[in-house]
Amino acid sequence: MSQWGPNISELGLSAPHTLALGTPWLQGRAGLLSERAGGPLDLGVHLGAALPLGSSEALTRDQGFVFSPRLGLGKQLGGTWRVGADVGALVRTKTYSLSSNTQNPRDELGVEVNGGLNVSAALFGLKEELVVRGALPVARSPSSLEVLLGLRAPLGPGAEVYAMGGPGFGQTPGTPLFRVLAGVSFTPEAAPVSRCVEGQPYVLAQCPDLDADGDGVKNVHALRLGSRQLLERCQLVPRHPRRQRRRGRRCAALLARHRLPDRPALRHEG
Repeated sequence: MSQWGPNISELGLSAPHTLALGTPWLQGRAGLLSERAGGPLDLGVHLGAALPLGSSEALTRDQGFVFSPRLGLGKQLGGTWRVGADVGALVRTKTYSLSSNTQNPRDELGVEVNGGLNVSAALFGLKEELVVRGALPVARSPSSLEVLLGLRAPLGPGAEVYAMGGPGFGQTPGTPLFRVLAGVSFTPEAAPVSRCVEGQPYVLAQCPDLDADGDGVKNVHALRLGSRQLLERCQLVPRHPRRQRRRGRRCAALLARHRLPDRPALRHEG
């Protein structure tokens, strides 16, 4: 990490080192809901723990143990836009002040509640991002806010390069006047989610062991008969109203999957 700031020696404080190792984090995530699996949105939990390997002279290493629980959600809007939000906390087991000789410090480091909103779009072959993050310390420190704009460009399957930058507002310790981030991210390709769930939309040819119209004949056998013969049962309308409703629901889904340009006139079962 590289950092710089004004001369604060006249305040009786020593300036932090300008170049040092940042704090490494060990993190884990678990998904609770997934749009790819048919959920209404993406919902997940996150837990991170800071490893005590930073630099105290550069203020990149906290005193005590530090961990961060978080809850995040996201929603895809069409094929271009995505919105997300998260809320969590940064928990320090030890509360301390950077200016220990001050009677009423405003730079205490302790527990803080934080969260953010983000909007991303996939335009012009890139991914554009807007990120707004805020922090509300429980300790004696003011709140802060950061706004970041970024671009991501694909490098290949599961890899992309990114750059972000934006101003900071507020006086929480660690809030910059302006922050710039850049790097390369790698994401392993997720295994394809099975779409073969009866009662959910699916492609008949990809789900041969299911029974789309509920007639006791598996899709693999019905497909061999051809689309029109497969729909022959749907062209017969039962005389009993309850059977009509049940058959109608099944056949409506079946007809939608096949998207036939025309449909013969219905005739009643004897």
